[in-house]
Amino acid sequence: MSQKPSPGTGVYPDVTIEQSHQEAIVLTLQRHHSSNLSHADFTRAFGVAPVEDSQRLVGLQMLSALIGATE
Repeated sequence: MSQKPSPGTGVYPDVTIEQSHQEAIVLTLQRHHSSNLSHADFTRAFGVAPVEDSQRLVGLQMLSALIGATE
């Protein structure tokens, strides 16, 4: 599974979750530095707080709902 963000694209075809260019940049920084920096250190180093990957979260919620519906 790819860990690369898809700016402007979400879960398709059911739901489109917009992702801003800023969010994509912060998520990329997080992927490269999350093992080395705490949230506070990340914020100090890059001037922005870490963010949740909204596309990933919605995708996981949808998969959980689909799995739950088939059980």
